[in-house]
Amino acid sequence: MDFDQAHHNIKRVIEESSHDSDRFAERLRRERIPHLSFSQVTTIEFCPRRYYLQYIKLKDIVPEPIYFIKGKLLHQLLAEYYLSINNGGFSISSKWDRTLREQLDDDHYIHLLNAFSVHQENAWCGCNVVSVEHPFVMQIDTSLPPMVGVIDLILKRNGSYLLVDHKSGRNFYPDDELQVAIYAQYIRRAFGGETCQLFYDHYRWVNNLARIRKPAFQRVEVHTSDHRWPLYLKRIKDAYSAIKSIQNGENNEKYGECFRCPYKNFC
Repeated sequence: MDFDQAHHNIKRVIEESSHDSDRFAERLRRERIPHLSFSQVTTIEFCPRRYYLQYIKLKDIVPEPIYFIKGKLLHQLLAEYYLSINNGGFSISSKWDRTLREQLDDDHYIHLLNAFSVHQENAWCGCNVVSVEHPFVMQIDTSLPPMVGVIDLILKRNGSYLLVDHKSGRNFYPDDELQVAIYAQYIRRAFGGETCQLFYDHYRWVNNLARIRKPAFQRVEVHTSDHRWPLYLKRIKDAYSAIKSIQNGENNEKYGECFRCPYKNFC
């Protein structure tokens, strides 16, 4: 399949998935439509063996790690919040509460409720909600497959686009300019935005908000610049070269911090 055809097929998948980011990602994975993503780049950089297991062998982690489940549930809650912002706002209904209790034990249930409580104190205000859980595809270079991604939240304020990526975990994540650069490229192409800012909204899992010693929430603006795009593009091309080696059955050895890898039991 050539890259132009792959681009066309991915656009079709986005439409047929009704902009459901989980369905979109799963169809790309199962139909093996050629594409690249920020996650693929960082995965191959972390460990070729993990990339092989996750993207070539399509290994599912069973049982699903609890931090995957909590992260997805928090993303769903935040998406519902911003989708409902023009309809009187959002609160956790009895149906949502049952869903959370069915999937989480007491401690993890409390973690999620605390994260949502922290979000309500730090929610974005005074902005227009442009899109929530927004899947996209774009061609960034003729030598590369289409680049895909899902932007958690797109806002507009005073003519400027604000992109928000929700992250959760026991600690705060380091920033990565590459994600910002990719998202900004897409926004400028799709919406014609001259200015574009990206923020990481970090939520730290805590048991008791009244007794924490370090913050449960952190909002960080991540900066990039157009003149650095050639460097970002080189990083993507280097990752794709390593990916092609794995696809050709050459290099899938493991290295890196195995204790951090959810696929470590498959190695």
